[in-house]
Amino acid sequence: MRHPIIALLVALAAAGCTTMSSRYSDISDYAETPSEFHIHAFGRAGEIRQEDRYFVFDAGVGDLYDIVMAEIVERKSGNPAIKDLARGVLGEAGARNHRLTLIAEQHIGIEPPTLLDRALAARRDRLAVLSGDAFDGAYLRDRVARSERAIAVYRDEASGGSEPLLTQFAAEMLPGLESEKRAAAGLAATVAR
Repeated sequence: MRHPIIALLVALAAAGCTTMSSRYSDISDYAETPSEFHIHAFGRAGEIRQEDRYFVFDAGVGDLYDIVMAEIVERKSGNPAIKDLARGVLGEAGARNHRLTLIAEQHIGIEPPTLLDRALAARRDRLAVLSGDAFDGAYLRDRVARSERAIAVYRDEASGGSEPLLTQFAAEMLPGLESEKRAAAGLAATVAR
């Protein structure tokens, strides 16, 4: 008698499970699996092109340089207009660097730079020893040159990058970089007179 009850309970449980499963979706209900979605949205792991890695490095190091130089300008420049320009650059470069770091680390899985490269560290050191009008003029020339370099790097990534998040980021940052360049060039023209 004990076995028929167990058989009945097993039969009821099996019937309940089959009706319950129809209430839940199955992975086959989706057009693509979560893994396929991630591949389409963000690319396969390990498929980051060298050009995208270079962009993260170059843009990150450039932003770090802009931040460091803006802090030096705040201490060394006596020109309020140049200090205002540097404060604007500091805010923009800080925001760009923060956003680039988030994209690189969390979405792409690559480590962004945290230090200047040798060339920019040497450039910083050459400018930091100057003072007065010589410093102001050299900083403005450097600011225009760095802006042109950054615009070229961001434009290349926006038009030819393979990582969608990086190309979108680069395209969104271009107007701000071009505005920084115009401001620096305009100020350089007035200070040079």
